[in-house]
Parts: sequence; C-alpha cells; structure tokens
Amino acid sequence: MNILKEDYDYLQTLGIEVIYRGIEKEILNEANTDSFYKGGLITWKDIYEGKVITRNSFDNLHRRLQEELEKNKLHEVELVHEAGAGGTTVARSIAYRLHNDYPTIILRKYELKKQ
Repeated sequence: MNILKEDYDYLQTLGIEVIYRGIEKEILNEANTDSFYKGGLITWKDIYEGKVITRNSFDNLHRRLQEELEKNKLHEVELVHEAGAGGTTVARSIAYRLHNDYPTIILRKYELKKQ
C-alpha cells in the first residue's frame, strides 16, 4: 500500500499512525535518533535495527494477535501500563512486526463518545 505524504500527515493529526512498508527508512516526524535511550519514543528505524529488548509478554501478545488475524478477525488490544514501563515500545514493535502482512495502524488517541 502506498500512502501520500499529505494523507499520512492528515491521519497523524487525527491521532492515527499508519505503519507502511519502508517506514523505517523515512525520517518523518521522528525526533533525535538517540532520544529512545533518554526515555523518548522508539523510532521505526530502531525497531528495524533490533534495538528492542522483547519482554515476556511480547511473544505471547504477538502470537495471540497473529492467530486472530489469521482467522480474519478484527482484534483490538488495550495495553495498560505505567509511564516508562515499555508499553508503547511493545505496541510499536508488534505493529512493526505485523505491518508487512496486515494493514497496521496505531491509534494514539481515542475518546469514547458519551451519549
């Protein structure tokens, strides 16, 4: 899937990050490349280069998502974690691992509409 920069930028303003093939080669809006080591967001390039240490839950969560996707089922995962515990890194790593086989996005903000 190809995505135009203006479409990508628009989706970003909505809190939707599209994970596309070759994203690790793009600079995009990613900050300083060593910011991850100082508590910042891990870049797609860092994930591609294997700078992530996977946690015990990583393989289990990835396997569970893979099974649901192979059944052609929509699956939603909510990662509840403390700040600095690595939850965002786990989510980005799994999204990156899946993005070549499945359309993948990260929803960065979500507001439940009250009726």
